[in-house]
Amino acid sequence: MELDPNPALVTTLRAFKDQRKHSAEILRYLAERGLTPMEMMVQVREAFGLPWMDVSCIQGWWLDEGELTDSAINALLDPVIAGSATPTR
Repeated sequence: MELDPNPALVTTLRAFKDQRKHSAEILRYLAERGLTPMEMMVQVREAFGLPWMDVSCIQGWWLDEGELTDSAINALLDPVIAGSATPTR
């Protein structure tokens, strides 16, 4: 398990925000690359400068079989990501 931010993924996620992609689309992209929910949390947190509390809902989403549907994860994460000030690191 890789729990360090991946600069290439972080850049891609920031571009997805600029393209106004929904959270479920962002998470699918990460899942398709083999990331676990915890690894997704690390990348999303780093990309958007979010606290752990805001990204913890990712643990409840997993492709088409998690407790949270795409609509539910979008309702939870989309406003948080949209309101985030993207770090300039």
